[in-house]
Amino acid sequence: MISQVILFAIRIVGTVILARLLSPNDYGLVGMVTVVIVFAEIFKDAGLSLATVQKEEITHEQISTLFWINVLFSAILGLCVPAGAPLIAWFYGKPELTSVTVALSFSFITVA
Repeated sequence: MISQVILFAIRIVGTVILARLLSPNDYGLVGMVTVVIVFAEIFKDAGLSLATVQKEEITHEQISTLFWINVLFSAILGLCVPAGAPLIAWFYGKPELTSVTVALSFSFITVA
């Protein structure tokens, strides 16, 4: 519970800092792409972390396999989101969202 509170606080502070650094237009662009990124993150671990926590006994081999599956899903999302960047830009009618989407999609690979 404490880690969730700390994570929430870090996200709030990060959002405040980002809002102060970016112009309102740029902050809006990041917000548009963040919706897509957060939605895609729902599928990142595919419920494997919950299954791992609920299992009474788990072997090192199973943990290793789950880790590599998570890395694979992250890499796939890290490739699919930038590939869909033109669609996101088209949906919102903002061509500049293509580069913002590609930049923010690196979070799937770096935070696997």
